[in-house]
Amino acid sequence: MAAVKALQVTVVGARHLPKMDTFGKCDPIVTVTFQGVEKETKAIKKVYDATFDEVFAFELEGDDRPPGDLVLRVWDWELVGKRKPIGEVRLHEGRMVSVCAEAPGWTAEEELTVTHEGKIVKGHDSQQCSVSFKLEILDRHVLKLTAEESKEAFKAKQQSSKALLADVVVSATPVDVDPDAAGARDLNITVVNARHLPRMDRGFLGIGGKVDPFCVLHVGGTSWETSVKKGTFSPDYDETFTMPTVVGGIESPLIVKVMDWNAMGDADIVGEVVVSR
Repeated sequence: MAAVKALQVTVVGARHLPKMDTFGKCDPIVTVTFQGVEKETKAIKKVYDATFDEVFAFELEGDDRPPGDLVLRVWDWELVGKRKPIGEVRLHEGRMVSVCAEAPGWTAEEELTVTHEGKIVKGHDSQQCSVSFKLEILDRHVLKLTAEESKEAFKAKQQSSKALLADVVVSATPVDVDPDAAGARDLNITVVNARHLPRMDRGFLGIGGKVDPFCVLHVGGTSWETSVKKGTFSPDYDETFTMPTVVGGIESPLIVKVMDWNAMGDADIVGEVVVSR
């Protein structure tokens, strides 16, 4: 069954983290697991209080299958070897059934105490370690697109569990709105913004990096291209393109492709949306 809604999880931050490194502090990463899909934040280096503000989305199928628990696990990143577990917070299935039943636009903010193997995790300052996050129910509408979390996953078309939701907002308005006007009219297409884009670039040692997005619009045999916005997951464009039309209307769909600009080589595709008649 096609997804009709999505659960958006914003990992806000973690506080009162424990000392995990002999000659340092803590390098936290948070993984978010829901319905068998796992996503993770970037690592924040050498902190006891981390701010992530990273957004992840999970499609909801709209049927009666139990959603399972929502689990946020906190890890200590390691340059060499496996990351070390710090602990987790969990919203159990009973709570998630209620969350998933909410209407689009519903939001809630949570701050939960981190536990490890049933015990409360104490931070470097002997305070209880906690993770804060925000939940939101989104409407899965026609202008949503599916994109892969990395270039490699997108090109290989790997399992859909690695996909996240991104939003592209496009508005189209007639230039001439006089109802009595005769003949052909032009159409203004404004690319407003894109939200929740996946990380496409990797920083030093594979940590960090964002995306350098631009949009390419195609209608029939005509194309337009927005400017490139460097290093952002949520670009604002507000760029308008004028398309001449015919009296009978536009037969071809509007295709908006989101691309990741590269300093060297061709741009990588992030995903696309198709607006039909």
